[in-house]
Amino acid sequence: MMKKVSLFFLTGIVALLLCSCNKAKNEHFELENTPWGMTMEETMEAYQVERDDLDDIQEGTYGSAFMLRDGREIFGAKTDHISFNFLDMTVSGKTQKLHRIDVMYPDNTDMSEVLKNMKQSFGETTDKVTDFDMTGTLLDNNMRRYDYEADEYLTLWADKKVSDVIPKGQEEEYEKLWEIPMTRLSEDKWEEFSENASLVYVYCSDNASDAPIGDKRIRIDATNWVIYNTIKEELE
Repeated sequence: MMKKVSLFFLTGIVALLLCSCNKAKNEHFELENTPWGMTMEETMEAYQVERDDLDDIQEGTYGSAFMLRDGREIFGAKTDHISFNFLDMTVSGKTQKLHRIDVMYPDNTDMSEVLKNMKQSFGETTDKVTDFDMTGTLLDNNMRRYDYEADEYLTLWADKKVSDVIPKGQEEEYEKLWEIPMTRLSEDKWEEFSENASLVYVYCSDNASDAPIGDKRIRIDATNWVIYNTIKEELE
């Protein structure tokens, strides 16, 4: 009897450790071999594509993107295309870093299988996600807030809030540096933003009518996580 109890106990401990490791490993909702903050060249290498093979690539001084249209599988289903987005979070000509991935699926895709695999990788979902416009224009520089609620067509995941990771006593420094890439952000909006915006958020849309972008699509947005790490490195 003692041996059975001990075996059961050890099995439980191993399972718990495995769960903990998996949760820690994908804490910020990263795709396999695609950590946030990668350069465009590193991302191309991870996905085994050459620049010359891409017919959909955009490069700018502070932001770039490229798109894969080779039908590779993401979360167990063939994709229509995958978009990788990069930004220089210092807006000073430094390294552009991977901060957002959009995955679009064909219209006939069974998103229930995609969702099942996402839950296995990303874990517990959330009921609500709040997003904020990152950049403004000459005609409109007001920061807009978008609140999304999960339903049968829209599934959401969210990381910690921005305010959870700002070191005490350095709030003003982080705020000022955060305003550089996020041009709509201002001092009077910082509290609302930092207490509601997630470091990373994810949505899976099955033609959801109120998704940030509808269709059969996944968005993984780690803009705030990349900004945070960029500022942290500058202040160290």
